[in-house]
Amino acid sequence: AGRGGAGMKVLLDGQGGDELLGGYHRYYFPYLRDLLAKGEVGTFQDAFRGVSRAQGLGVAQTLAKVARPWLPPAVFEWGRRSFGQGKDLVLGEALRPYVRDEPRPPHRFRSALSDQLAWDMTVRFLPSLLRYEDRNSMAWSIETRLPFLDFRLAEFVFALERETRIDGVAAFGDARALRD
Repeated sequence: AGRGGAGMKVLLDGQGGDELLGGYHRYYFPYLRDLLAKGEVGTFQDAFRGVSRAQGLGVAQTLAKVARPWLPPAVFEWGRRSFGQGKDLVLGEALRPYVRDEPRPPHRFRSALSDQLAWDMTVRFLPSLLRYEDRNSMAWSIETRLPFLDFRLAEFVFALERETRIDGVAAFGDARALRD
């Protein structure tokens, strides 16, 4: 007992890394909105082409995803249903009327990307994932550590420029950087 935890199983897990560092494809759309808001048209065009190619989306679909916060929810949902994307691929006709537009993050930062990342970390995705993480670790008597959720790292990353969190696409329009 007095050996300072010798023999204790501890697992390092990456929960929060994608939400903190923009590791999911969905984060490219708020990034593109930020480029437009800053008037960085050339960088926007290059990144837009890279995102569109890498995601296998047409220009209209990519533009709709970028403009989503500015579109009335009914218009965006009509477009999504028309192109057969997202929830509409798995939901039957009886359930579709009950689908609500996705909630949007509050504006707390200077960028749409930071707003989305912070919201996903604190409200939308990560809290439920952390509950699963905790239950699984307790079920197997394993301690877990989540280094990406250290407050010092999170504060450092949120102080970085947005380009630092979005790999490759911004400056080069490189579709390879967006592929899994």
